[in-house]
Amino acid sequence: MEIKEETHNGVVTLSPEGDLDMYNAPILVARLNELRKPGLQLIIRLAGVASVDSTGLAALLAMRERLDRDGGRLLLAEPGRRMLAVLRITHTESSFEMFDTLEGALQRAAAV
Repeated sequence: MEIKEETHNGVVTLSPEGDLDMYNAPILVARLNELRKPGLQLIIRLAGVASVDSTGLAALLAMRERLDRDGGRLLLAEPGRRMLAVLRITHTESSFEMFDTLEGALQRAAAV
């Protein structure tokens, strides 16, 4: 899994490419652990994620909880139809702040 990283006014955006599954989810989690600091505003841009399995979903939920405890926030941007379907089927859609565009997520992060 390739993960592109950008920072916009202190907000970190990670853009993973590939499947968010049991093989690749630990890569994304490891990157979060490297970035982890109190108050971290993190956007995960999901446009490049082809599929997600239960391990990938669990990783996203754990990241959100970890950031919440640290006084930060996780925002999801550009979730595809497959990602939205997984979130709806698992009833976890309301667990995340989601935005159709990266710009929308950046605006929300800046509003804090």
